[in-house]
Order: sequence, then C-alpha cells, then structure tokens
Amino acid sequence: MAKCTCYYELNNSKYEAKCKLCITPAILKFSASSKTNLKKHFETVHRHVTPEQAAAAVGSLPLHSAFQGPSTFSGQDATTDAIVDTIIDLNLPISIVDKPSFRKSYRTASGGKYKPICKKTARSKIIQKGNGWIFNYSAYQAKFGKPSTTVDIWSSKKRRGFMAVSLHLQTDDGLETKVLDLAHIPSPHTGTNVKLKYDEILNKHGSTVRTHSRPYRIMLPT
Repeated sequence: MAKCTCYYELNNSKYEAKCKLCITPAILKFSASSKTNLKKHFETVHRHVTPEQAAAAVGSLPLHSAFQGPSTFSGQDATTDAIVDTIIDLNLPISIVDKPSFRKSYRTASGGKYKPICKKTARSKIIQKGNGWIFNYSAYQAKFGKPSTTVDIWSSKKRRGFMAVSLHLQTDDGLETKVLDLAHIPSPHTGTNVKLKYDEILNKHGSTVRTHSRPYRIMLPT
C-alpha cells in the first residue's frame, strides 16, 4: 500500500486523498483502518503509468511535462526548407528523404530532435517553391551562343511513358540545367516518335524558347 500512497496528497483529518496522477484532481475517501480505495484507483485508472509520470507525481519533475508529447524541434521548418533546397539545387531524387543514412545525418545533427519528412511532403514543398521561368533565346544567343538540350525518357510503374527536355545553359557563375518541359510520349519510343515529341515541345513554347527552326542539339538516350 505504501507504493500507492506516494501518488496522493493525504488529508488524514478528513480522510481524503487527492490523486497526483490525475490531470483533473480526483478526491478519494479512505478510512482510518483502510486505504483500499486508493489502491483500487491506482491499479485501475493508472495501471499504465509511465516512469516519467510516476516521477512527476512524486516531485522529481513537473507533472505537466510528463503528460506532454515530445518537445517540438524549433528548427524543424528551417531544416526541412534546407533539405528541400538541397534536393532542388543538386538535382537529387525525392526518394533520398527515405534513405536511412540521409535521415540519420539530419537526426544526428539535430540531436535526435528533427522529425524526417516523407517523399510526399518533399514533393509538395518542391512544387510550392517552383517559380515560373521563361527562356529568352535571343538574349542568351547574343551572349553565349546556342544552348544544348538533352532528352530523357522513362516509364512509370503503370508503364506510361514520359519524356523530359532539359536545357543546359552557360551563366556568369557556371553551367546550369533547367527542365523545359515534361510530357507524355506514347509507345513505341522510336527515334522518329521522340523527334516528333521533341519538336512538339519546342513549338509549344514558341518564341520564348527559340527564334530559329533548329536552335538546339538533341542527344537521344541510347
């Protein structure tokens, strides 16, 4: 019984006990010869009490802190933003956020406080950061000459084909790659069909992309 009484504030003159574990104070009655009600309350209502909650009840730490969830990491948003920027700047796959080693690095750097994000969250934030981009071909050609492009083709899990056209540009700070467009490309992915889709994408962007009929070099995947 002594184990239970430490979780109560006893008023022996009124034979009342106030439970320290209850968020809303519970007042229980007992008699001079028996404290069975206190034991019954503890074993039924607080049978799953954690060591932290028990320590709080006897004064080892504030009671409210034992019933709260883990403290939030103040740098959660800033760290997530930095991760998303890293993925964008280095053209990393979104799936990298699920890699154990990647998650471990950020949890270690934050002392275990950072809550890793999933691919869905990373994708959503990348889309939010997306800005409209228009390529001024005339201005670029006057300064650097004609840009190069590459074409990448892959299939989704449902076997649906997609084709991306990327621009590889020179800048005052070095080389830069921009995705011009992403489009569905029906099968078969022959050289003729790839060229048709490539021309379609260029025509779609019109004069904002080109002013000559064939300003780009096309590098087909092997």
